[in-house]
Amino acid sequence: MKIIYFLHLITHVYYNFIYQRIFCSSVPKGRKTAGILYLLDKMIEQEKKKNSITIPTFESKLDIISNILRDNSTLGMILIDVQSLEKIQTQHNDVLNYSLITTFKDFFATFKGTQVRNEDIMTLNIKGGNSYYIFLARPRIKKFFEIDDYENLSQRLQYEIDNNLFTNIFPLIKKTFSVKVGYSVCFYNPDVNITNILEILIKTAQSISTYREIKEEMRKKELFYRLIIEENATILYQPIINLNTHKIIGYESFTHGPKNTIFEIPCCLFNFAKEQGLLHDLDWLCKKNSIEKARDINKEFKLFIKSVPLSIHQSSIRMGFMHNLLKEYNIEAQNIVLEISDKNTIINAIAYRKFSELYKGMSKAVVINDSWSDIDIRELLNINISYIKISMDIIRNIDVDPEKRERIKIIQNISKSNKAQIIAEGLHNKKELKTLLDLNIEYGQGYLIAHPGPPFPDVNIMEIFIEDEELHKKLLSSIFYKRGIDYFNNGQYDKAILELSKVLEIDNENINGIYYRGYAYFEEGSSIAAEVDISKVLKLDPNHYDAILLFAMINEKVSNKDKAIKAFSEFIERAPDSFHSQKVQAKQRITKLSE
Repeated sequence: MKIIYFLHLITHVYYNFIYQRIFCSSVPKGRKTAGILYLLDKMIEQEKKKNSITIPTFESKLDIISNILRDNSTLGMILIDVQSLEKIQTQHNDVLNYSLITTFKDFFATFKGTQVRNEDIMTLNIKGGNSYYIFLARPRIKKFFEIDDYENLSQRLQYEIDNNLFTNIFPLIKKTFSVKVGYSVCFYNPDVNITNILEILIKTAQSISTYREIKEEMRKKELFYRLIIEENATILYQPIINLNTHKIIGYESFTHGPKNTIFEIPCCLFNFAKEQGLLHDLDWLCKKNSIEKARDINKEFKLFIKSVPLSIHQSSIRMGFMHNLLKEYNIEAQNIVLEISDKNTIINAIAYRKFSELYKGMSKAVVINDSWSDIDIRELLNINISYIKISMDIIRNIDVDPEKRERIKIIQNISKSNKAQIIAEGLHNKKELKTLLDLNIEYGQGYLIAHPGPPFPDVNIMEIFIEDEELHKKLLSSIFYKRGIDYFNNGQYDKAILELSKVLEIDNENINGIYYRGYAYFEEGSSIAAEVDISKVLKLDPNHYDAILLFAMINEKVSNKDKAIKAFSEFIERAPDSFHSQKVQAKQRITKLSE
Protein backbone atom coordinates (compact mmCIF):
# COMPACT_ATOMS: atom_id res chain seq x y z
CA MET A 1 0.00 0.00 0.00
CA LYS A 2 2.83 2.40 0.88
CA ILE A 3 4.46 1.71 -2.51
CA ILE A 4 1.22 2.61 -4.31
CA TYR A 5 0.92 5.87 -2.36
CA PHE A 6 4.56 6.69 -3.14
CA LEU A 7 4.02 6.04 -6.88
CA HIS A 8 0.89 8.16 -6.74
CA LEU A 9 2.79 11.06 -5.17
CA ILE A 10 5.61 10.87 -7.72
CA THR A 11 3.10 10.76 -10.56
CA HIS A 12 1.30 13.83 -9.20
CA VAL A 13 4.57 15.74 -9.13
CA TYR A 14 5.39 14.64 -12.68
CA TYR A 15 1.88 15.50 -13.84
CA ASN A 16 1.89 18.99 -12.31
CA PHE A 17 5.31 20.06 -13.53
CA ILE A 18 5.84 18.17 -16.80
CA TYR A 19 2.75 16.53 -18.23
CA GLN A 20 0.41 19.49 -17.80
CA ARG A 21 2.83 21.97 -19.35
CA ILE A 22 4.11 19.90 -22.27
CA PHE A 23 1.51 17.30 -23.27
CA CYS A 24 -1.83 18.72 -22.05
CA SER A 25 -1.76 22.28 -23.38
CA SER A 26 -4.85 21.68 -25.54
CA VAL A 27 -6.95 19.98 -22.84
CA PRO A 28 -9.58 22.22 -21.13
CA LYS A 29 -8.66 23.57 -17.70
CA GLY A 30 -9.64 21.26 -14.84
CA ARG A 31 -9.89 18.15 -17.09
CA LYS A 32 -6.20 17.27 -17.51
CA THR A 33 -5.79 13.71 -16.21
CA ALA A 34 -2.97 11.34 -17.04
CA GLY A 35 -3.98 7.75 -17.66
CA ILE A 36 -1.44 6.35 -15.21
CA LEU A 37 -2.69 8.74 -12.52
CA TYR A 38 -6.24 7.49 -13.07
CA LEU A 39 -5.11 3.86 -12.72
CA LEU A 40 -3.23 4.62 -9.51
CA ASP A 41 -6.29 6.38 -8.09
CA LYS A 42 -8.31 3.24 -8.84
CA MET A 43 -5.66 1.04 -7.21
CA ILE A 44 -5.74 3.15 -4.06
CA GLU A 45 -9.54 3.09 -4.02
CA GLN A 46 -9.53 -0.72 -4.30
CA GLU A 47 -6.90 -0.97 -1.56
CA LYS A 48 -9.02 1.22 0.69
CA LYS A 49 -12.00 -1.03 0.05
CA LYS A 50 -9.90 -4.05 1.08
CA ASN A 51 -8.82 -2.31 4.28
CA SER A 52 -12.29 -0.92 5.01
CA ILE A 53 -13.90 -2.28 8.17
CA THR A 54 -16.49 -5.00 7.48
CA ILE A 55 -19.91 -4.58 9.07
CA PRO A 56 -21.96 -7.80 9.21
CA THR A 57 -25.35 -7.86 7.48
CA PHE A 58 -28.58 -8.09 9.43
CA GLU A 59 -29.32 -11.40 7.75
CA SER A 60 -26.03 -12.94 8.93
CA LYS A 61 -26.84 -11.99 12.55
CA LEU A 62 -30.54 -12.88 12.42
CA ASP A 63 -30.22 -16.04 14.58
CA ILE A 64 -28.23 -14.24 17.29
CA ILE A 65 -30.69 -11.29 17.32
CA SER A 66 -33.64 -13.69 17.50
CA ASN A 67 -32.08 -15.48 20.49
CA ILE A 68 -31.56 -12.17 22.33
CA LEU A 69 -35.25 -11.33 21.82
CA ARG A 70 -36.32 -14.76 23.14
CA ASP A 71 -33.95 -14.63 26.13
CA ASN A 72 -34.73 -11.05 27.19
CA SER A 73 -38.38 -10.95 26.11
CA THR A 74 -37.72 -7.51 24.63
CA LEU A 75 -35.39 -5.93 22.08
CA GLY A 76 -34.64 -2.31 21.25
CA MET A 77 -32.90 -0.98 18.17
CA ILE A 78 -31.48 2.21 16.62
CA LEU A 79 -31.79 2.68 12.85
CA ILE A 80 -29.54 5.00 10.82
CA ASP A 81 -30.79 5.70 7.29
CA VAL A 82 -28.07 6.96 4.92
CA GLN A 83 -29.96 6.97 1.59
CA SER A 84 -29.47 10.74 1.40
CA LEU A 85 -25.69 10.13 1.39
CA GLU A 86 -26.05 7.97 -1.71
CA LYS A 87 -27.97 10.76 -3.48
CA ILE A 88 -25.23 13.28 -2.69
CA GLN A 89 -22.59 10.80 -3.91
CA THR A 90 -24.45 10.41 -7.21
CA GLN A 91 -25.01 14.16 -7.68
CA HIS A 92 -21.38 15.10 -6.95
CA ASN A 93 -19.51 12.01 -8.14
CA ASP A 94 -17.54 14.10 -10.66
CA VAL A 95 -15.76 16.01 -7.85
CA LEU A 96 -15.60 13.27 -5.21
CA ASN A 97 -12.58 10.96 -5.36
CA TYR A 98 -13.78 8.83 -2.44
CA SER A 99 -16.96 7.08 -1.30
CA LEU A 100 -19.13 8.89 1.26
CA ILE A 101 -20.77 5.57 2.14
CA THR A 102 -17.40 3.92 2.86
CA THR A 103 -16.34 6.95 4.92
CA PHE A 104 -19.54 6.68 6.94
CA LYS A 105 -19.25 2.90 7.34
CA ASP A 106 -15.74 3.23 8.79
CA PHE A 107 -16.96 5.95 11.17
CA PHE A 108 -19.99 3.83 12.15
CA ALA A 109 -17.64 0.98 13.10
CA THR A 110 -15.93 3.24 15.66
CA PHE A 111 -19.17 3.39 17.68
CA LYS A 112 -18.45 -0.06 19.10
CA GLY A 113 -17.24 0.42 22.67
CA THR A 114 -17.60 4.21 22.49
CA GLN A 115 -21.12 5.33 21.56
CA VAL A 116 -22.65 1.89 22.06
CA ARG A 117 -21.64 -1.07 24.23
CA ASN A 118 -19.47 -3.96 23.02
CA GLU A 119 -22.33 -6.41 23.49
CA ASP A 120 -24.66 -4.40 21.24
CA ILE A 121 -24.97 -5.82 17.71
CA MET A 122 -24.20 -3.50 14.78
CA THR A 123 -25.32 -4.55 11.30
CA LEU A 124 -26.09 -3.42 7.75
CA ASN A 125 -29.54 -4.02 6.34
CA ILE A 126 -30.03 -6.89 3.92
CA LYS A 127 -30.39 -4.68 0.84
CA GLY A 128 -26.75 -3.67 0.94
CA GLY A 129 -26.15 -0.56 2.94
CA ASN A 130 -28.98 2.03 2.84
CA SER A 131 -29.51 1.62 6.58
CA TYR A 132 -27.48 0.55 9.60
CA TYR A 133 -29.00 -1.19 12.58
CA ILE A 134 -27.85 -1.27 16.21
CA PHE A 135 -29.62 -3.91 18.30
CA LEU A 136 -29.26 -3.05 21.96
CA ALA A 137 -28.36 -5.60 24.61
CA ARG A 138 -30.28 -5.58 27.88
CA PRO A 139 -29.51 -2.65 30.25
CA ARG A 140 -27.04 -3.42 33.02
CA ILE A 141 -28.94 -1.69 35.81
CA LYS A 142 -32.66 -1.39 35.01
CA LYS A 143 -34.80 -4.10 33.48
CA PHE A 144 -35.88 -2.24 30.32
CA PHE A 145 -34.84 0.78 28.30
CA GLU A 146 -37.36 3.60 28.46
CA ILE A 147 -38.44 5.70 25.46
CA ASP A 148 -36.35 8.65 26.71
CA ASP A 149 -33.28 6.40 26.68
CA TYR A 150 -33.83 5.59 23.00
CA GLU A 151 -34.45 9.23 22.14
CA ASN A 152 -31.33 10.41 24.00
CA LEU A 153 -29.16 7.76 22.32
CA SER A 154 -30.61 8.69 18.91
CA GLN A 155 -29.88 12.37 19.52
CA ARG A 156 -26.31 11.59 20.61
CA LEU A 157 -25.61 9.40 17.59
CA GLN A 158 -27.21 11.93 15.22
CA TYR A 159 -25.00 14.69 16.64
CA GLU A 160 -21.83 12.62 16.27
CA ILE A 161 -22.67 11.51 12.72
CA ASP A 162 -23.74 14.95 11.46
CA ASN A 163 -20.63 16.59 12.94
CA ASN A 164 -18.37 13.96 11.38
CA LEU A 165 -19.95 14.32 7.93
CA PHE A 166 -20.20 18.12 8.00
CA THR A 167 -16.71 18.83 6.60
CA ASN A 168 -17.28 16.37 3.72
CA ILE A 169 -20.87 17.32 2.87
CA PHE A 170 -21.16 21.07 3.48
CA PRO A 171 -18.72 22.17 0.71
CA LEU A 172 -20.81 20.15 -1.77
CA ILE A 173 -24.38 21.15 -0.89
CA LYS A 174 -23.74 24.47 0.95
CA LYS A 175 -26.24 23.67 3.71
CA THR A 176 -26.56 21.53 6.81
CA PHE A 177 -26.98 17.82 6.38
CA SER A 178 -28.55 15.20 8.63
CA VAL A 179 -28.96 11.46 8.31
CA LYS A 180 -32.23 9.97 9.52
CA VAL A 181 -32.04 8.26 12.91
CA GLY A 182 -34.95 6.34 14.40
CA TYR A 183 -35.59 3.82 17.15
CA SER A 184 -38.06 1.15 18.16
CA VAL A 185 -38.69 -1.57 20.70
CA CYS A 186 -40.50 -4.91 20.46
CA PHE A 187 -41.58 -7.69 22.81
CA TYR A 188 -41.38 -11.40 22.30
CA ASN A 189 -44.62 -13.25 21.58
CA PRO A 190 -44.26 -17.00 21.08
CA ASP A 191 -47.49 -17.03 19.05
CA VAL A 192 -46.03 -14.69 16.40
CA ASN A 193 -43.27 -15.60 13.95
CA ILE A 194 -40.08 -13.96 15.24
CA THR A 195 -39.12 -12.78 11.75
CA ASN A 196 -42.42 -10.86 11.56
CA ILE A 197 -41.74 -9.28 14.96
CA LEU A 198 -38.34 -8.06 13.74
CA GLU A 199 -39.79 -6.75 10.47
CA ILE A 200 -42.33 -4.68 12.43
CA LEU A 201 -39.50 -3.51 14.73
CA ILE A 202 -37.50 -2.21 11.73
CA LYS A 203 -40.52 -0.60 10.00
CA THR A 204 -41.43 1.20 13.24
CA ALA A 205 -37.84 2.48 13.57
CA GLN A 206 -38.04 3.76 9.97
CA SER A 207 -41.30 5.55 10.76
CA ILE A 208 -39.76 7.10 13.87
CA SER A 209 -36.74 8.25 11.84
CA THR A 210 -39.10 10.06 9.42
CA TYR A 211 -41.04 11.54 12.34
CA ARG A 212 -37.85 12.78 13.98
CA GLU A 213 -36.73 14.34 10.67
CA ILE A 214 -40.05 16.20 10.31
CA LYS A 215 -39.92 17.27 13.95
CA GLU A 216 -36.38 18.62 13.48
CA GLU A 217 -37.47 20.53 10.37
CA MET A 218 -40.36 22.09 12.32
CA ARG A 219 -37.95 23.01 15.10
CA LYS A 220 -35.68 24.75 12.57
CA LYS A 221 -38.64 26.66 11.15
CA GLU A 222 -39.75 27.77 14.59
CA LEU A 223 -36.21 28.93 15.41
CA PHE A 224 -35.86 30.78 12.10
CA TYR A 225 -39.26 32.51 12.22
CA ARG A 226 -38.61 33.59 15.80
CA LEU A 227 -35.28 35.09 14.66
CA ILE A 228 -37.05 37.09 11.92
CA ILE A 229 -39.97 38.24 14.10
CA GLU A 230 -37.91 39.09 17.19
CA GLU A 231 -34.99 40.47 15.10
CA ASN A 232 -32.50 38.75 17.39
CA ALA A 233 -29.76 38.09 14.84
CA THR A 234 -26.20 38.66 16.03
CA ILE A 235 -24.17 41.16 13.98
CA LEU A 236 -20.37 40.90 14.00
CA TYR A 237 -17.89 43.09 12.13
CA GLN A 238 -14.60 42.15 10.50
CA PRO A 239 -12.03 44.82 9.64
CA ILE A 240 -10.80 45.30 6.07
CA ILE A 241 -7.30 46.74 5.93
CA ASN A 242 -4.75 48.18 3.56
CA LEU A 243 -2.16 45.38 3.46
CA ASN A 244 0.65 47.88 2.96
CA THR A 245 -0.15 50.41 5.69
CA HIS A 246 -2.19 48.09 7.98
CA LYS A 247 -4.75 50.89 8.29
CA ILE A 248 -8.42 49.94 8.52
CA ILE A 249 -10.50 51.15 5.56
CA GLY A 250 -13.80 49.67 6.70
CA TYR A 251 -15.72 46.79 8.25
CA GLU A 252 -17.82 44.01 6.77
CA SER A 253 -20.90 42.99 8.75
CA PHE A 254 -21.69 39.30 9.29
CA THR A 255 -25.07 38.01 10.45
CA HIS A 256 -25.25 34.98 12.75
CA GLY A 257 -28.23 33.18 14.20
CA PRO A 258 -28.58 32.13 17.86
CA LYS A 259 -25.55 30.51 19.47
CA ASN A 260 -25.31 26.72 19.64
CA THR A 261 -27.77 26.30 16.76
CA ILE A 262 -27.22 25.47 13.09
CA PHE A 263 -28.10 29.08 12.24
CA GLU A 264 -24.97 30.30 14.01
CA ILE A 265 -23.26 29.49 10.68
CA PRO A 266 -24.19 32.32 8.24
CA CYS A 267 -24.31 30.04 5.16
CA CYS A 268 -26.79 27.73 6.90
CA LEU A 269 -28.92 30.69 7.96
CA PHE A 270 -29.12 32.20 4.47
CA ASN A 271 -29.64 28.88 2.70
CA PHE A 272 -32.52 28.00 5.02
CA ALA A 273 -34.05 31.45 4.43
CA LYS A 274 -33.84 30.81 0.68
CA GLU A 275 -35.54 27.41 1.08
CA GLN A 276 -38.36 29.07 3.05
CA GLY A 277 -38.79 31.87 0.52
CA LEU A 278 -37.76 34.44 3.12
CA LEU A 279 -34.34 35.44 1.81
CA HIS A 280 -35.49 39.02 1.18
CA ASP A 281 -36.81 39.33 4.75
CA LEU A 282 -33.53 38.09 6.20
CA ASP A 283 -31.58 40.38 3.86
CA TRP A 284 -33.54 43.40 5.09
CA LEU A 285 -33.05 42.36 8.73
CA CYS A 286 -29.28 42.09 8.13
CA LYS A 287 -29.11 45.56 6.53
CA LYS A 288 -31.24 47.10 9.28
CA ASN A 289 -29.32 45.53 12.18
CA SER A 290 -25.93 46.18 10.54
CA ILE A 291 -26.68 49.90 10.24
CA GLU A 292 -28.25 50.20 13.71
CA LYS A 293 -25.29 48.55 15.44
CA ALA A 294 -22.79 50.59 13.40
CA ARG A 295 -24.10 53.90 14.71
CA ASP A 296 -20.74 54.69 16.33
CA ILE A 297 -18.57 53.74 13.36
CA ASN A 298 -15.72 56.09 12.48
CA LYS A 299 -16.88 58.41 9.69
CA GLU A 300 -13.71 57.59 7.72
CA PHE A 301 -14.62 53.90 7.49
CA LYS A 302 -16.75 52.15 4.90
CA LEU A 303 -19.46 49.74 6.04
CA PHE A 304 -19.68 46.65 3.79
CA ILE A 305 -23.09 44.92 3.85
CA LYS A 306 -24.06 41.82 1.88
CA SER A 307 -27.04 42.28 -0.42
CA VAL A 308 -29.30 39.86 -2.28
CA PRO A 309 -31.25 40.79 -5.42
CA LEU A 310 -34.73 42.09 -4.50
CA SER A 311 -37.79 42.76 -6.56
CA ILE A 312 -38.26 46.38 -7.66
CA HIS A 313 -41.28 46.80 -5.37
CA GLN A 314 -39.48 45.47 -2.29
CA SER A 315 -36.37 47.53 -2.99
CA SER A 316 -38.32 50.75 -3.55
CA ILE A 317 -40.12 50.42 -0.23
CA ARG A 318 -37.10 49.37 1.79
CA MET A 319 -34.76 51.89 0.24
CA GLY A 320 -36.88 54.59 1.87
CA PHE A 321 -36.50 52.89 5.24
CA MET A 322 -32.77 52.44 4.65
CA HIS A 323 -32.20 56.13 3.91
CA ASN A 324 -34.19 57.00 7.02
CA LEU A 325 -32.01 54.65 9.07
CA LEU A 326 -28.81 56.19 7.70
CA LYS A 327 -30.15 59.65 8.47
CA GLU A 328 -31.20 58.61 12.00
CA TYR A 329 -27.74 57.22 12.82
CA ASN A 330 -25.85 59.96 10.97
CA ILE A 331 -24.19 57.60 8.48
CA GLU A 332 -23.47 58.91 4.99
CA ALA A 333 -24.89 56.84 2.12
CA GLN A 334 -21.52 57.10 0.34
CA ASN A 335 -19.93 55.18 3.25
CA ILE A 336 -22.17 52.16 2.64
CA VAL A 337 -20.81 49.47 0.31
CA LEU A 338 -23.34 46.87 -0.85
CA GLU A 339 -21.75 43.50 -1.64
CA ILE A 340 -23.37 41.57 -4.48
CA SER A 341 -22.49 37.91 -4.94
CA ASP A 342 -25.38 36.94 -7.24
CA LYS A 343 -23.66 36.47 -10.60
CA ASN A 344 -26.89 36.75 -12.61
CA THR A 345 -27.62 40.22 -11.22
CA ILE A 346 -24.11 41.37 -12.09
CA ILE A 347 -23.73 40.05 -15.63
CA ASN A 348 -27.30 40.99 -16.55
CA ALA A 349 -26.87 44.64 -17.55
CA ILE A 350 -30.57 45.51 -17.11
CA ALA A 351 -30.84 43.88 -13.66
CA TYR A 352 -27.66 45.56 -12.45
CA ARG A 353 -28.74 48.97 -13.76
CA LYS A 354 -32.03 48.69 -11.83
CA PHE A 355 -30.12 47.60 -8.73
CA SER A 356 -27.75 50.59 -9.07
CA GLU A 357 -30.61 53.03 -9.55
CA LEU A 358 -32.43 51.78 -6.46
CA TYR A 359 -29.30 52.02 -4.31
CA LYS A 360 -28.07 55.26 -5.79
CA GLY A 361 -25.45 57.05 -3.73
CA MET A 362 -24.05 53.85 -2.24
CA SER A 363 -20.90 52.08 -3.44
CA LYS A 364 -21.10 48.61 -4.95
CA ALA A 365 -18.78 45.65 -4.43
CA VAL A 366 -18.85 42.50 -6.55
CA VAL A 367 -17.80 39.23 -4.90
CA ILE A 368 -16.07 36.84 -7.32
CA ASN A 369 -15.91 33.18 -6.33
CA ASP A 370 -14.60 30.01 -7.94
CA SER A 371 -17.79 29.50 -9.97
CA TRP A 372 -17.01 32.55 -12.13
CA SER A 373 -15.53 31.81 -15.53
CA ASP A 374 -13.01 34.15 -17.15
CA ILE A 375 -15.81 35.28 -19.48
CA ASP A 376 -18.01 36.13 -16.47
CA ILE A 377 -15.17 38.16 -14.95
CA ARG A 378 -14.73 40.17 -18.16
CA GLU A 379 -18.44 41.14 -17.97
CA LEU A 380 -17.41 43.44 -15.11
CA LEU A 381 -16.01 45.79 -17.76
CA ASN A 382 -19.60 46.74 -18.55
CA ILE A 383 -20.64 47.85 -15.06
CA ASN A 384 -19.69 50.58 -12.62
CA ILE A 385 -18.32 49.18 -9.36
CA SER A 386 -16.07 50.51 -6.61
CA TYR A 387 -14.68 47.23 -5.26
CA ILE A 388 -13.98 43.71 -6.49
CA LYS A 389 -13.82 41.19 -3.65
CA ILE A 390 -12.05 37.90 -4.28
CA SER A 391 -13.72 35.19 -2.21
CA MET A 392 -12.01 32.75 0.12
CA ASP A 393 -12.35 29.76 -2.22
CA ILE A 394 -10.02 31.51 -4.69
CA ILE A 395 -7.62 32.83 -2.02
CA ARG A 396 -7.27 29.43 -0.32
CA ASN A 397 -3.96 27.77 -1.35
CA ILE A 398 -3.19 30.59 -3.79
CA ASP A 399 0.47 30.25 -2.82
CA VAL A 400 0.62 26.79 -4.48
CA ASP A 401 -1.97 27.15 -7.24
CA PRO A 402 -0.67 28.93 -10.38
CA GLU A 403 -4.12 28.85 -12.05
CA LYS A 404 -5.59 30.89 -9.20
CA ARG A 405 -2.77 33.43 -9.48
CA GLU A 406 -3.44 33.77 -13.22
CA ARG A 407 -7.12 34.34 -12.48
CA ILE A 408 -6.23 37.13 -10.08
CA LYS A 409 -4.14 38.78 -12.82
CA ILE A 410 -7.23 38.77 -15.06
CA ILE A 411 -9.22 40.38 -12.24
CA GLN A 412 -6.49 42.99 -11.81
CA ASN A 413 -6.69 43.91 -15.51
CA ILE A 414 -10.45 44.37 -15.16
CA SER A 415 -10.05 46.47 -12.01
CA LYS A 416 -7.64 48.80 -13.82
CA SER A 417 -10.20 49.36 -16.58
CA ASN A 418 -13.11 50.24 -14.30
CA LYS A 419 -10.91 51.71 -11.53
CA ALA A 420 -12.18 49.30 -8.88
CA GLN A 421 -10.15 48.40 -5.79
CA ILE A 422 -9.47 44.71 -5.08
CA ILE A 423 -10.09 43.16 -1.64
CA ALA A 424 -8.96 39.61 -0.83
CA GLU A 425 -11.30 37.74 1.52
CA GLY A 426 -10.50 34.87 3.86
CA LEU A 427 -6.80 35.50 4.53
CA HIS A 428 -5.88 32.72 6.95
CA ASN A 429 -2.10 32.28 6.82
CA LYS A 430 1.19 34.01 6.09
CA LYS A 431 1.85 32.13 2.85
CA GLU A 432 -1.37 33.47 1.32
CA LEU A 433 -0.51 36.97 2.54
CA LYS A 434 3.00 36.78 1.01
CA THR A 435 1.55 35.70 -2.33
CA LEU A 436 -1.02 38.51 -2.32
CA LEU A 437 1.69 41.05 -1.56
CA ASP A 438 3.70 39.63 -4.48
CA LEU A 439 0.62 40.13 -6.67
CA ASN A 440 0.28 43.70 -5.37
CA ILE A 441 -3.18 43.14 -3.90
CA GLU A 442 -3.69 46.19 -1.73
CA TYR A 443 -6.60 45.29 0.58
CA GLY A 444 -7.56 42.22 2.57
CA GLN A 445 -9.53 40.67 5.42
CA GLY A 446 -9.54 37.32 7.22
CA TYR A 447 -8.70 35.48 10.42
CA LEU A 448 -4.98 36.24 10.01
CA ILE A 449 -5.87 39.91 10.40
CA ALA A 450 -8.82 39.74 12.79
CA HIS A 451 -11.84 37.56 13.55
CA PRO A 452 -15.32 39.07 13.25
CA GLY A 453 -16.37 40.60 16.55
CA PRO A 454 -18.70 43.09 18.22
CA PRO A 455 -18.38 46.70 16.99
CA PHE A 456 -15.56 47.30 16.27
CA PRO A 457 -12.48 45.01 16.40
CA ASP A 458 -9.08 46.68 16.19
CA VAL A 459 -6.14 45.37 14.18
CA ASN A 460 -2.54 44.81 15.18
CA ILE A 461 -0.66 42.60 12.72
CA MET A 462 2.70 44.38 12.87
CA GLU A 463 4.14 41.55 14.97
CA ILE A 464 3.35 39.12 12.13
CA PHE A 465 5.58 41.14 9.82
CA ILE A 466 8.26 41.74 12.46
CA GLU A 467 8.55 38.01 13.29
CA ASP A 468 8.78 36.98 9.62
CA GLU A 469 11.77 38.49 7.80
CA GLU A 470 10.53 37.44 4.34
CA LEU A 471 7.10 38.91 5.02
CA HIS A 472 8.71 42.09 6.32
CA LYS A 473 10.65 42.45 3.05
CA LYS A 474 7.49 41.90 1.03
CA LEU A 475 5.74 44.58 3.08
CA LEU A 476 8.54 47.06 2.37
CA SER A 477 8.42 46.08 -1.30
CA SER A 478 4.65 46.70 -1.37
CA ILE A 479 5.05 50.10 0.29
CA PHE A 480 7.73 51.18 -2.22
CA TYR A 481 5.61 49.81 -5.09
CA LYS A 482 2.53 51.74 -3.94
CA ARG A 483 4.54 54.96 -3.72
CA GLY A 484 6.04 54.31 -7.15
CA ILE A 485 2.62 53.77 -8.73
CA ASP A 486 1.25 56.92 -7.08
CA TYR A 487 4.17 58.93 -8.50
CA PHE A 488 3.68 57.26 -11.90
CA ASN A 489 -0.02 58.10 -12.00
CA ASN A 490 0.78 61.71 -11.09
CA GLY A 491 3.31 61.99 -13.93
CA GLN A 492 6.32 62.21 -11.53
CA TYR A 493 8.29 59.61 -13.45
CA ASP A 494 11.70 60.35 -11.92
CA LYS A 495 10.37 59.71 -8.41
CA ALA A 496 8.49 56.64 -9.65
CA ILE A 497 11.77 55.20 -11.00
CA LEU A 498 13.48 55.71 -7.62
CA GLU A 499 10.71 53.98 -5.63
CA LEU A 500 10.33 51.10 -8.10
CA SER A 501 14.09 50.58 -8.08
CA LYS A 502 13.81 50.06 -4.29
CA VAL A 503 11.24 47.35 -5.00
CA LEU A 504 13.65 45.61 -7.35
CA GLU A 505 16.48 45.78 -4.81
CA ILE A 506 14.31 43.58 -2.57
CA ASP A 507 12.86 41.40 -5.35
CA ASN A 508 14.59 41.69 -8.71
CA GLU A 509 11.91 39.57 -10.40
CA ASN A 510 8.91 41.65 -9.33
CA ILE A 511 7.20 41.77 -12.75
CA ASN A 512 4.93 44.72 -12.02
CA GLY A 513 7.82 46.69 -10.53
CA ILE A 514 9.98 46.06 -13.62
CA TYR A 515 7.09 46.86 -15.99
CA TYR A 516 6.17 50.19 -14.42
CA ARG A 517 9.81 51.24 -14.05
CA GLY A 518 10.26 50.48 -17.76
CA TYR A 519 7.10 52.48 -18.51
CA ALA A 520 8.42 55.38 -16.41
CA TYR A 521 11.74 55.25 -18.32
CA PHE A 522 9.72 55.34 -21.56
CA GLU A 523 7.77 58.40 -20.43
CA GLU A 524 11.04 60.04 -19.35
CA GLY A 525 12.48 59.47 -22.83
CA SER A 526 15.03 56.81 -21.79
CA SER A 527 14.12 54.29 -24.49
CA ILE A 528 17.17 52.04 -24.00
CA ALA A 529 16.53 51.61 -20.25
CA ALA A 530 12.83 51.12 -21.00
CA GLU A 531 13.53 48.35 -23.53
CA VAL A 532 15.87 46.56 -21.11
CA ASP A 533 13.15 46.45 -18.42
CA ILE A 534 10.31 45.47 -20.75
CA SER A 535 12.42 42.75 -22.38
CA LYS A 536 13.00 41.30 -18.91
CA VAL A 537 9.25 41.37 -18.19
CA LEU A 538 8.57 39.42 -21.39
CA LYS A 539 11.28 36.92 -20.52
CA LEU A 540 9.62 36.32 -17.13
CA ASP A 541 6.08 36.35 -18.56
CA PRO A 542 5.72 36.03 -22.36
CA ASN A 543 1.94 36.58 -21.97
CA HIS A 544 2.25 40.00 -20.35
CA TYR A 545 0.11 41.76 -23.00
CA ASP A 546 0.70 45.26 -21.60
CA ALA A 547 4.45 44.65 -21.92
CA ILE A 548 4.09 43.43 -25.53
CA LEU A 549 2.22 46.63 -26.38
CA LEU A 550 4.74 48.83 -24.57
CA PHE A 551 7.63 47.03 -26.30
CA ALA A 552 6.00 47.92 -29.64
CA MET A 553 5.58 51.57 -28.57
CA ILE A 554 9.25 51.81 -27.50
CA ASN A 555 10.42 50.59 -30.92
CA GLU A 556 7.94 52.87 -32.64
CA LYS A 557 9.42 55.79 -30.73
CA VAL A 558 13.01 55.00 -31.84
CA SER A 559 11.82 54.43 -35.44
CA ASN A 560 12.55 50.70 -35.45
CA LYS A 561 9.55 50.06 -37.73
CA ASP A 562 9.96 46.34 -38.40
CA LYS A 563 10.33 45.51 -34.71
CA ALA A 564 7.40 47.77 -33.81
CA ILE A 565 5.07 46.31 -36.46
CA LYS A 566 5.96 42.77 -35.39
CA ALA A 567 5.23 43.55 -31.71
CA PHE A 568 1.95 45.38 -32.52
CA SER A 569 0.86 42.43 -34.68
CA GLU A 570 1.72 39.97 -31.92
CA PHE A 571 -0.32 42.04 -29.45
CA ILE A 572 -3.37 42.12 -31.77
CA GLU A 573 -3.16 38.37 -32.33
CA ARG A 574 -2.61 37.25 -28.73
CA ALA A 575 -4.27 39.78 -26.43
CA PRO A 576 -7.79 38.87 -25.17
CA ASP A 577 -10.97 40.81 -26.00
CA SER A 578 -10.67 42.91 -22.83
CA PHE A 579 -7.89 44.81 -24.71
CA HIS A 580 -10.28 45.73 -27.54
CA SER A 581 -9.62 49.50 -27.56
CA GLN A 582 -5.83 48.96 -27.42
CA LYS A 583 -6.09 46.52 -30.33
CA VAL A 584 -7.88 49.14 -32.43
CA GLN A 585 -5.11 51.67 -31.67
CA ALA A 586 -2.44 49.06 -32.47
CA LYS A 587 -3.99 48.46 -35.91
CA GLN A 588 -4.00 52.21 -36.58
CA ARG A 589 -0.31 52.42 -35.63
CA ILE A 590 0.62 49.52 -37.91
CA THR A 591 -1.13 51.33 -40.79
CA LYS A 592 0.77 54.51 -40.01
CA LEU A 593 4.14 52.70 -39.72
CA SER A 594 3.52 50.90 -43.03
CA GLU A 595 3.00 54.12 -45.00
